Amino acid sequence: MTQDQLGEAVGGLTGVQISARELGNTRIKPPEWRKFAAAFKMTLEEFRARIEAPKRVHERQAPHGIPIINRAPAGVVMDFDHDQSAAGEFHGAMEYADRDKNTMDPELFGLVVVGDSMEPKLLDGDVLIFKNCDGRKNSPDLCDGKIVYVRFAKERRQAGNAVYRMYWVDDKKRSIRLAKDNPRYAAVIVPLDTENISRIACLVQVRRSPENL
Repeated sequence: MTQDQLGEAVGGLTGVQISARELGNTRIKPPEWRKFAAAFKMTLEEFRARIEAPKRVHERQAPHGIPIINRAPAGVVMDFDHDQSAAGEFHGAMEYADRDKNTMDPELFGLVVVGDSMEPKLLDGDVLIFKNCDGRKNSPDLCDGKIVYVRFAKERRQAGNAVYRMYWVDDKKRSIRLAKDNPRYAAVIVPLDTENISRIACLVQVRRSPENL
């Protein structure tokens, strides 16, 4: 189920409201317990035991593989499926990718390309491996021409996520230009702050989809 589907199943909650409950930012109130239990086909006791259990992802043993946690829109900005793209988080991954000698960092995560805006470098269906670059302008990984995964803040008019090639706008490194390799798509200039960008990650590796070989 997507967050929107779950919200509809429990009656009148939006995907954003479901996300807040998943992250623990909003408490699931007792009157909602029975609705969530029914949506997950659990008894009330089973659901209560689940939500009262430890939830912190980092308390769980990390998997051997790289978690593929979302879609990476190589096109227009699209809604993210869920909020599992923090360093080291793997709960709720779509699947797992094998590691090699260049991807042993336990905090790497993967995304699946959707769309054509980064062609010919990135193709629809490719798996991209990223590392978080939350050092912002001080991160050595953030350099002109770097392919990055950007999650726009929910407070922004067009929240969501997408893949771009980034360039610094000026020497002060306060804003970045996010461009697409496919000339049919326009570039955007965005201030590099938490009011506009909630997460930025740098491309480590491209794994070509078998259909694209």
